[in-house]
Amino acid sequence: MSAMLDIDNLVIRYRAGLFAPRLKPAVNGASFRLAKGETLGIVGESGSGKTSLLRAILRLLPVESGAIRLDGEDWLALKGDALRRARQKIGVVSQNPFLSLSPRLTIAEIVAEPMLAQGEKQGPAMREKIAGLLADCGLPADFLDRRARELSGGQAQRVAIARALSLEPGLMILDEPTSALDVSVQAQILNLLADLKESRGLSMLFVTHNLKVVAHISDTLLVMRRGDVVEFGRTEEVIRGPAEAYTRELLSFGRR
Repeated sequence: MSAMLDIDNLVIRYRAGLFAPRLKPAVNGASFRLAKGETLGIVGESGSGKTSLLRAILRLLPVESGAIRLDGEDWLALKGDALRRARQKIGVVSQNPFLSLSPRLTIAEIVAEPMLAQGEKQGPAMREKIAGLLADCGLPADFLDRRARELSGGQAQRVAIARALSLEPGLMILDEPTSALDVSVQAQILNLLADLKESRGLSMLFVTHNLKVVAHISDTLLVMRRGDVVEFGRTEEVIRGPAEAYTRELLSFGRR
C-alpha cells in the first residue's frame, strides 16, 4: 500500500541557552510509515516524545534532521502558498474540544471556519454541507444553531471531528481525543472514528498514553520512550508478543 505519511530518521532537539550543553533529542531518529487508509497508534508515557513528534509533523516545531513525506511530497520543503494548500490534507482533533471551540460562535460557524479560511462562500450550500458533516458524526441538524457551552463532552468532540473533516483531509491527527471523556463516551468516539475511517478512506495518526485504547482502533502501533522508538509493528503482533519490557509494562498497566 502507498504511504500517506513517511518519517525517516527524524531528530527533534529543543534549544537550550547559548552556552548550555546540547540537550538530548526529544525525538531521536524516529522512522515509521503510515499506509493510506490505515490507523497508526503512537503510545508512550509523558515525556516520551509523542507531542514533539506530533508538533513536528504539523510543522509547528523545527526538525534538526531527517525527512517527512506527506502523500508523496517532501513536507519539510513546502513553504508559503504550497504549504497552506498542503495543510488541507490534514485534519486535527485535540484532547479537550472545549478549548478549541469558541463559546461565541454557533456550531455551524465553528465547523465553517476552515472552509471560510480557504475562500469558500457562506450560503445554503455550505450550511447543507455542515449539516451533512454533523450527521456523519452522529449529530442532528438542530445542533447547527447551538453553542459549545450547551454540549456534553462527547458532543463537543463530535463537533471537533466534524470541523476537522470539513476540508476533506486524507490524514487525521488525533491527539488524546478520548482521554477527557467518560469511559462509555470514549467507546462511542472510537467507534465513530473507525466508521469514518472506513467510509472516507482516511489515514489516522492516533496519539495517546493508553495502549489499551489505541489497540482498539489502530492497524499499526509505535511505542516511544524518552525520545526513542522502542517498538513498531502490526498492532496484533505487538499486543500478542511485545519484544520490549517497556511495552509489556504498558500492556500490564492498561489491563488493570
